[in-house]
Amino acid sequence: MTDRPDAMFVTDGELLVPTLAAQGPWDPTTAHGGPIAGLLAREVESAGPSDGTMRVARLTCDLFRPVPLQPLRLTHTNVRDGRQIRVVDASLWWDERLVARATGLFVRVGQSIETDTARGAEGAGPPIGGPDTEASAGLGPVDSGVFDPPGLFHAVELKRIVGQHGDGSPAVAWGRLTLPMVAGEETSPLQALACLGDFTSGMASYLDFRAYVSPNADLSYHLVRPPIGGWVGIDAATVIGDDGVGQSRSRLFDERGYVGLCATTLVVSPRP
Repeated sequence: MTDRPDAMFVTDGELLVPTLAAQGPWDPTTAHGGPIAGLLAREVESAGPSDGTMRVARLTCDLFRPVPLQPLRLTHTNVRDGRQIRVVDASLWWDERLVARATGLFVRVGQSIETDTARGAEGAGPPIGGPDTEASAGLGPVDSGVFDPPGLFHAVELKRIVGQHGDGSPAVAWGRLTLPMVAGEETSPLQALACLGDFTSGMASYLDFRAYVSPNADLSYHLVRPPIGGWVGIDAATVIGDDGVGQSRSRLFDERGYVGLCATTLVVSPRP
């Protein structure tokens, strides 16, 4: 594990080694779900057509277990390679253990359709201002003094526009990565969106961070168009059942407007 990170991961042959910039909030020895989702998006993208005839319309990530800050290996399999769709399974391994998996659905790009993109609630533009909007106080548990990890929270710029940490819904924020996903590589907009979309599960949380843990077991993105640029807008809401199973959802934006949806399943339990 690299102590002075310039990226979230560095390459070591075929392995990807997490740095402290990939560290998560629940355990200092494990990774945040965002960088893991970004890595899986990177692997899915690598299996897509190089001629731009298809794009990712859905990305679903299953986070099977905490991912240690140890060397990791990625593999992928083409499950379906049809004329209209391609389905790719990407797997993340620690030693011989499968720790996370993603399925990417590529859809063939059709001819341009002239339509009013502002029609309907989902196409109405960025939520309550853009990334240049003045941020409200209280970005999260880092600023509230609950904890101060040398992890992903210090590898992103977050601007909460609506809501306060712990207040629940509604919650709106803009974020961008300040470090690359992998050293020496340009982070694609899809990788950035997959990483930052993980904040869906915490943006609108109303739980006391000191009393509960609430990792998400999955991330599912449905994209109406490819994201552009580095900023991602997150318009989030959270609901938690009385049996400890919760869900978060968000509408995702870039500076051009609406991009798609993200949904997560939360596993809530008291802190040990």
